[in-house]
Amino acid sequence: GDEKARPGMLKHKAMRRDVAPIVVIMIMLITVEGSKYVVDHPVSAPVLEHLTGLQRWTASGNLATFLELPIIDVIEIPITVNIMFLGFHGDGEYGTDIDYNEIHAWFSDMVNTMHHIAMPENGKDKFYNIRYKYNTKIIKLSDSTMTVLEDKMYWNVRPDIFNGESKYHYIDAFKYSAIFNDLLEFLSFTDSYSLFIINPKSPVDKKAVYGYRSGFSQQEIEYIYNNFDLGIPSFNEYYSEGSDHHAHTKEVIGNVKLYDPNKVPEDVEQVDMTHKSKKWADAYLSKKETSTESEIQCGKDGEIEDDPKCGFISSRGGLPISELAKQIVKKGTSYEKHYLFHVQNHENVQEICLSESWIGHSRFAFIDVNAGPFEWSPMTHGDGIKSKNTIPTVNHQTTRSSHEHHGKIEHGINFPYRSEYPEPWMKQAETDYKEKCMENKESRFCKALVKRLASRLHMYGDGDDDELFTETDSFLSKMASIATRTFRNVITPIGSSNPSYWHERLIFHLYILKSHDAYDPTSQENFNVIEFKHELSKIKLPNQEFSFSSKIIDIGSEHAVELAFESSLRTVKKPVFNRDGTYEIEDFNYIDSKHLQNRLQILSNYFVDSIHDNHDFAIKSGKAKHVTVYLFSRDEPYPIFVDEDKLSVSVKDSVIAIQSRQTKWKSSLECNGNPIYINPRNPMKYTLASTVQSLAGLYPLHQTYSEANKKESSDWFWTVGDSPLAFINPEGIHFNQFQIDTIYRNYVIESLQNSLEKLNDGVELLATIETTDINFNETSESSQKDMLISRYNFVRETWDEVIDYVKRKDFKRATDLLYTIEYQALNFKRAAFMMHEILDMHTCLVNEENHESYDIIIPICLTINIILIFLWILKRPDNKEKSKIN
Repeated sequence: GDEKARPGMLKHKAMRRDVAPIVVIMIMLITVEGSKYVVDHPVSAPVLEHLTGLQRWTASGNLATFLELPIIDVIEIPITVNIMFLGFHGDGEYGTDIDYNEIHAWFSDMVNTMHHIAMPENGKDKFYNIRYKYNTKIIKLSDSTMTVLEDKMYWNVRPDIFNGESKYHYIDAFKYSAIFNDLLEFLSFTDSYSLFIINPKSPVDKKAVYGYRSGFSQQEIEYIYNNFDLGIPSFNEYYSEGSDHHAHTKEVIGNVKLYDPNKVPEDVEQVDMTHKSKKWADAYLSKKETSTESEIQCGKDGEIEDDPKCGFISSRGGLPISELAKQIVKKGTSYEKHYLFHVQNHENVQEICLSESWIGHSRFAFIDVNAGPFEWSPMTHGDGIKSKNTIPTVNHQTTRSSHEHHGKIEHGINFPYRSEYPEPWMKQAETDYKEKCMENKESRFCKALVKRLASRLHMYGDGDDDELFTETDSFLSKMASIATRTFRNVITPIGSSNPSYWHERLIFHLYILKSHDAYDPTSQENFNVIEFKHELSKIKLPNQEFSFSSKIIDIGSEHAVELAFESSLRTVKKPVFNRDGTYEIEDFNYIDSKHLQNRLQILSNYFVDSIHDNHDFAIKSGKAKHVTVYLFSRDEPYPIFVDEDKLSVSVKDSVIAIQSRQTKWKSSLECNGNPIYINPRNPMKYTLASTVQSLAGLYPLHQTYSEANKKESSDWFWTVGDSPLAFINPEGIHFNQFQIDTIYRNYVIESLQNSLEKLNDGVELLATIETTDINFNETSESSQKDMLISRYNFVRETWDEVIDYVKRKDFKRATDLLYTIEYQALNFKRAAFMMHEILDMHTCLVNEENHESYDIIIPICLTINIILIFLWILKRPDNKEKSKIN
């Protein structure tokens, strides 16, 4: 039929029960076909190809096998990742030169599939039949690309201390990210994920260290606060209640053998973008030389911090802090101006921790192996810490070309085969190399063979050549490991075992429950409600509607609510470490979130909002969801936390957050030997993090799950950037595109898993129906059989559509089909149940006709039972109590 008429393309609002017969007519004759993204497990069956009629029916054993409806094992979601090495071809620090073939060979052995993992909630595990299939591409770029990056670094590096000698220097991560953003747009890589691994020549002298951060250094922050008044407009003046400045998502239509001569890595692709990237670099350098201040429109079209246009702004590295602030007022983005306003008006603003890596606001991240080294972690204990040795460094020995690989292998081949080699395959491998690769060293087979031979031959070499190989091998193996961690923690992070369904409408309720008049809980310097709404609006899809309501409640007069809070209050003793290595034991007050949430549910009449009543139908139909945020504003001598050490947590479909009067408090984290301070007066960052966790199962960047130990674990490497989920940055509140994509993808995964389970339930039910000569005639003429096949096919075809949209990052169209696939999968399960009932009843009737003697047996049994009951009544003992005689 016409593709436009397919039910899968209909709006879910139009999917009613009366659509089902139309679906059957349209695709009744379609047989079960393969799927691009589905791995199925056919129900075991004998060979049926040459059997027909009754023979095929009875030989099948069950109806699922006869209809060839397999169990679905896995649905795969393709994820394209670009990995780009810059400064490793003689153009970076130390003249490091590593051949692309060697990079490709090492990264070919990375894990290319990972299951979607759900964090257990309340001790309940949930397994997903969804896995990610990574299509990794090693992108070859022009050396002039590195020239542009180094130029950008040189003109924008700033010392931490501007009025004296400074060991530490920083580069504005936003301005540097703008260059990557512009390059990715030029290369048309904006709809895939990219990881840059760079080795630039250092922009500072050998004794100094540089890194990346957003915002100013601590000395610059204090200077602006104490000495400068720029009159920057506030955030609320940019984003009023009626503002349309909300950000919108862009719509865009097993084990590997060491040696196998027939297997060449297929999962990692090399893409040569040398010519195109050189064209970009030449254009950048040309534009940089010719642009004037009036031509640069940085930040004009919106609020993007790392706007590609900002990559061409004039240098900032040498500007005094006062001049830099004036330039931001004149030409900065709205985020820069907001940050400047924040610094001017808040006494305890903290500098952001320096790091070697950064997650941009678009779909990219970068690692600078020449920056730092830096470290961050919890102060007292914790796993997965980021140490100074986490990122491998390069030196004069980290270099090797393909000619050296081949020369080393030829050197090894000329040796007679040595009995001490533990791998018996090496003799045959060396023979294959000698026969097939001496004249054709650049073939894919030879490149793969070179890598496998080289990784073993270096163990038996001598002298400097062996050491040379080991340095390069070690560096690439560690970078491949970091890339794998990037896949798991940044691109496709863990989800929640609580359902994260897509809803047409999201209704956010913010209740500020204050118990004091000491400060305004919702002022701009505290918890800015407009800013809270603005950040959440970034995760809105075009086919969704967001509603916000906020209400301040004085719980001083609401004794029940205050009592619920006080009854949830707990105290715990914890060590507090000082910079000199000493520690003290202090008491910390916190509330038990589960206890408080339970009490708040009982007191729900205090929080009734008219919006609840107006949309009962939407809630019951699953098309709307309420997310309630309780913000308790307190004025106590010491801050109060949630669950011992947090400012906000997610509990079911609600969020519980605490606001205290303190504006600076030492957290349990440290960075580069210094404690990280938080602002309990403004729990915006942590409230946003808890809200998206409640809504879509998105966890902080350091939180992960150990499949080996079956418990929650930590990995602090990628807790960078300025998102609410990066906890080493106490100021960051801006969601990046990685996180927004994850939210949307979690919606899709939940519906895919739900429909897969329903489809498999139906197939398993059909597998219980035995195919015998008794029920052959009944089923062979049944239209129900064709309907089962058509509905099964429809669901699988719609899966392919949804995943194609996800692959292209067109999440609007993907989510448009989610109700459809769940509805049709449920219809298939119901049809399977109906078929089971029909055949079961038919079998009973046939058996009854074949056993008419049962008509005599039943009356006889009834007669005997009646006689036995009558005899029991006559012979039963007399249980009446005798009268007492005093």
